[in-house]
Amino acid sequence: MRKIISEGFHPSIDNQILKKVGFNDEEIRIIKSIAYTWYITKIGEINLSKATSYKYVLIKPTNRLQEMFNIEKELGVIFSDYDDLQPRTLDAFDVLHTELATWRIEKICSILISRDLNVVKKINGFIKSDVEARIIIPFGYQEFEDPFSVGTNIENRFREHFYDRDLFAFSSPLKKDVYFFGRKDLIHTIINRHKSNENSGLFGLRKTGKTSVIYGIKRALERDKRSIPIIIDCQDTSFNQREWYEALYFLCLKAYEVLKELKIKENKKLNMKEPVREKFTKIDASLETEKYLTICKTHMKDTLFFIFDEIENISIRTSAVEHWKNGTSFIPFWQTLRSLFQRKTDLLSYLIIGTNPYSIEQPTINGTDNPIYNFIKPEYIQGFTVSDTKEMVNKLGLIMGLEFDETIFSKLTEDFGGHPFLIRQVCSIINQLIVTNKSIKKPASIDRNIYYKAKDIYMQKNSEYIEMILTVLNNYYEDEYEMLKYLAIGNTEDFYILAEDKALTNHLLGYGILYKNHNIYDFKIDLIKKYILDKNRYKNKVLTMEEKWREISDRRNRIEPKLRNLVKMILLSNLGAEEARKVILDILGSNRKRKYDSLSFIDLFNPSKGEIYFLDLQKIINKKWELFKNIFQNSKKSTFENLEKINQYRNDAHAKDIDEDDFILFRIAISKLEEEINRFFS
Repeated sequence: MRKIISEGFHPSIDNQILKKVGFNDEEIRIIKSIAYTWYITKIGEINLSKATSYKYVLIKPTNRLQEMFNIEKELGVIFSDYDDLQPRTLDAFDVLHTELATWRIEKICSILISRDLNVVKKINGFIKSDVEARIIIPFGYQEFEDPFSVGTNIENRFREHFYDRDLFAFSSPLKKDVYFFGRKDLIHTIINRHKSNENSGLFGLRKTGKTSVIYGIKRALERDKRSIPIIIDCQDTSFNQREWYEALYFLCLKAYEVLKELKIKENKKLNMKEPVREKFTKIDASLETEKYLTICKTHMKDTLFFIFDEIENISIRTSAVEHWKNGTSFIPFWQTLRSLFQRKTDLLSYLIIGTNPYSIEQPTINGTDNPIYNFIKPEYIQGFTVSDTKEMVNKLGLIMGLEFDETIFSKLTEDFGGHPFLIRQVCSIINQLIVTNKSIKKPASIDRNIYYKAKDIYMQKNSEYIEMILTVLNNYYEDEYEMLKYLAIGNTEDFYILAEDKALTNHLLGYGILYKNHNIYDFKIDLIKKYILDKNRYKNKVLTMEEKWREISDRRNRIEPKLRNLVKMILLSNLGAEEARKVILDILGSNRKRKYDSLSFIDLFNPSKGEIYFLDLQKIINKKWELFKNIFQNSKKSTFENLEKINQYRNDAHAKDIDEDDFILFRIAISKLEEEINRFFS
């Protein structure tokens, strides 16, 4: 049975307690006004510094407000008794959520009551510069003068700030906890391994939330108040451009900076010096690293925890820096760290994160044992479960005024393989559809029809995200990428021949691109299948006669309007409308010339007014070859052989059989033409 929450005060709060905390008479009046429609549960004060403090109250929505705004937890209300509101005031909410139990307070939304008369305008400005800022509902002190209108004013302000913001529109890694969902078990697993002096490796495709996991680990360890992870960004040139011994110095320097940050938070001074760069030579770097990190450990309550993000930037084969790529830095760097890990128990542990586990999969490098082969076990970041998807979409959606049908959570998870970035992008499109539809008002119900419409829009327009996600396979795992092509176009015979190599399928299953059920493989993300199919739909080797003619017809019908448009643009830009018109009419011959003599150049190319066939386009290109030769990069002879081969198979030719060799020649010819035309319009 649902607990009834009524407006008012917790029994422990009265005027005397309010004044003891430091609330003045005006603020007490404001709190009492809020208590007409909310339940006041707790009061207190937080300090940002010795000179800056803020008073707060926690308020719990009544049952009516819970239903209205889909908020059940308590909200933090901070009072800013300063005439000029500054951005640092928002830090008070972070402190409040850190000091109080996070399960108790709603993390996405808070209230600010300020003496600044321009508080609403200023808060809107502050939030625009921080996409991860929680929703701050701003009020001025003066807005609480009439206690009987306070409830309505708060409700209206909530609607205004909830419904205007798209909480799904995140493209960068999430640094804060406010909008971070899922992955909690993964974070706890990695932290527990660290505490057990074990190493971890986490890999995944682009935009799967790997960097957000790093920030989640950092926040969790900071709450534990035992250590701060030492995060090494391997794509930072100040790190990856260094030789191995200089890179060890960089690690020690980062450890020093983290310790210094930790001591500053504790209002203490770090009683140790920075590492001396000159001591880290090829001969002594290993010894210096051991000595310095041993000293660092004495200032840390826990084992040193190094996190190497974007590890492929210092890995063999995948790094853009030659001395890492060829192994001359990779081998001694990891030999040093592995030796240190094995000899100095409880000194340090590692987490390496990236898109590509190649560096830990190779037993030898240039004839030398790979120091981190079997030293770090690779783990792949998994997609959201239906429960994770529901938690994220439901929470953000309800606050934005979007109430999703229960069936949509499983559809989102299934259609997009639990990929959180893709799921948020689709939900963002759903929000846009609602916002732009004048006939729909928030709060709005999201049914399957709206979902399917948003999904279709996304799948048509977002191939660049899929291309970015698949880059790691395309660049470094060619066999695996070829397997995806086979499966997408239906060439299961070649796919299952390659699938006998478990190392290949392990990557595809690990990355969450495919799933396996009773020895049957299929795509886990439909968007990836569609993208690969669109790029490779004409590469299937075994086709029926009907399928061959369907492909010929489809590709001719796609390419002919593009070729017509290309010819029109080239003639117009080089000859001008009137001269180009004469060229076209001469090509058409006497009957069509008389018929279309009154048409303008543009109308000649309008299919509803003029008739320009594929053969006409060939003749125009032939007559004005000098204008087209830089577009068709083959010789004139080869170009026209290709055009003739394409024109040979017209739409009315379906009654004929097509020889396999001729069909292959058609594919070669039209693929070349498609490539040249697409390059022109790109």
